[in-house]
Amino acid sequence: MSEHSENNDYLSLHQLSLHIKDAIEGNFMQQIWVVAEIAAMSVNQGSGHCYLELVEKNERTLLAKMRANIWSFKLQNILGKFFQVTGSPLQQGMKTLLLVEVQYHAVYGTSLNIVGVDPSYSLGELARRKREIIDRLEVEGLIEQNKKLNFPLVPQRIALISSETAAGFEDFVNQLSNNPYGYHLELKIFPAVMQGDKTESSVLQALSKIAAKKEAFDVVVITRGGGSSVELSAFDSYELGKAIALFPLPVLTGIGHERDESVADLVAYKKLKTPTAVAEFLISAYITFEEMLIDAKQRVKELMQTQLLKEQVRVKDASNVITRKSQAYIAKRRLQLSKVSRDLQEGAVKYTVVKQRALDQRKMKVSVETSRLLKQREYQIKTVQQAVLVNSAAFVQKKQHNIALLAAKVALLDPAKVVARGYTLTYIRGKVLTSTQDLKLGDLLVTQFKDGKVESKITEL
Repeated sequence: MSEHSENNDYLSLHQLSLHIKDAIEGNFMQQIWVVAEIAAMSVNQGSGHCYLELVEKNERTLLAKMRANIWSFKLQNILGKFFQVTGSPLQQGMKTLLLVEVQYHAVYGTSLNIVGVDPSYSLGELARRKREIIDRLEVEGLIEQNKKLNFPLVPQRIALISSETAAGFEDFVNQLSNNPYGYHLELKIFPAVMQGDKTESSVLQALSKIAAKKEAFDVVVITRGGGSSVELSAFDSYELGKAIALFPLPVLTGIGHERDESVADLVAYKKLKTPTAVAEFLISAYITFEEMLIDAKQRVKELMQTQLLKEQVRVKDASNVITRKSQAYIAKRRLQLSKVSRDLQEGAVKYTVVKQRALDQRKMKVSVETSRLLKQREYQIKTVQQAVLVNSAAFVQKKQHNIALLAAKVALLDPAKVVARGYTLTYIRGKVLTSTQDLKLGDLLVTQFKDGKVESKITEL
């Protein structure tokens, strides 16, 4: 047995927990105000008790975490008071100032029993946080960034970020679709959560989807439809404000603030109070454009009429000037033509006389030259005729001599005369045999002698 167990020098776990309970609750005998963020919150439907998890954290680290509860008999009073002041239910994600009693339980450890809440702190905290975000956006030069974009003259393609269950959703769609002017606007809805701790991430996600196909839209509209400052605090977000400020399309907000504007409103191209007001603003762009067209049409018509009158006067004046100048020009040209006509007649007569004389002279020259050439050609023809007669006789005599020589040669080559001189001629198939290469076995040969013929047959070569 150990020395400590013999001397009873120890505490049981329960005894230790009692000491801790006395130490904690003895030091926190009175209720105290504690600032904490609600990380989780749920109400037990059976008992009606509310169980919370409170945290304190900075941007990187969780500094503290503790359980808390609101007993059912206090719950309605606390929640009612908070809602009455803030216009929003107490919910997860809020930073609150709570009146608590510190408790320690041997099994469940330390916890806080919430007996009251200061709603004005939450409002003040929201205002402080909002001011810090606005200051940061101003330092970064983002407040006016979206406002620098060119707003389309006629915004036809609308990307709407809203919840289809939001109060102002139907108001916006009906106002846009059923406008009394019959204007048609293309509307694409990007659903998003518009209340609670998921609002910021949901709207950011919708903006990201629109940015991915920004060429398909002219303007972005974010609508919700009213609510308390606490409920709309999700729109007082730095990340959301920055995303709207840097968005490549003009952003219109109709979130529903009547007395204040959110960070989203501040950085948007234009803030309007309600979704219906946003729809009216878009329709007004069409009305303005139509009025511009009507006005432009009227001004063009007036300008055309004025210009037409000016042109008519100018044409009339020009016509008068042209008429006067034409008449003067025609009269002048008539005088010139008369003179030219007389000059032409006189010149024609003189020209005819000169040309007639020249023609007569040319006729004489042609007649003399023709006679001379005829005589010359007659002499040349006679000379050629004599030469042809002389040359023809000589040519004929020469040819006759050549024919006589050829006849003598032919007579000498006559086979009969060859045979008569003692030679023989051998024939094969009716032709004179001139080479042994023309012979073959069995051929019949005829040999011509001076005094007769002999037939023979080839039997050997």
